[in-house]
Amino acid sequence: MTTVPLLVKEQRTLYPFLARDFAPGGVLAGKEVYAFVPGTITVVEGDTIRFTFVNPEDDAHSFVLPDRAFGLPGQQVTRGTYVARRAGIYPFFCNVSSHVPMMAGQLVVLAAGAAGNGPLPPGGGPRAGP
Repeated sequence: MTTVPLLVKEQRTLYPFLARDFAPGGVLAGKEVYAFVPGTITVVEGDTIRFTFVNPEDDAHSFVLPDRAFGLPGQQVTRGTYVARRAGIYPFFCNVSSHVPMMAGQLVVLAAGAAGNGPLPPGGGPRAGP
């Protein structure tokens, strides 16, 4: 999982085309676009998720799951892990109130048996039936 946020003024040096958009009179003047990408994460029960959060702007954010939270300081990369212990659909969000509902998504944890009949064979062909 990477990134937070999508389009912010601090990215003008990384993406020079944004300079005009964030300039006075530009389509993003005085605005920033916040979201988590991807907005939906799908894993299998028991998986360990390795997160890399990139926060290019100077404002702090957070990534909050029902039983785990990560602080995302400004202009830093934050790494962490999370074990998906039980099947279900779990919301995640940034707990800065003005960032919700844009900075929100869901973690979909599939039951271990629901993920198919095991790994794909070499070459990615169809799985063998039971």
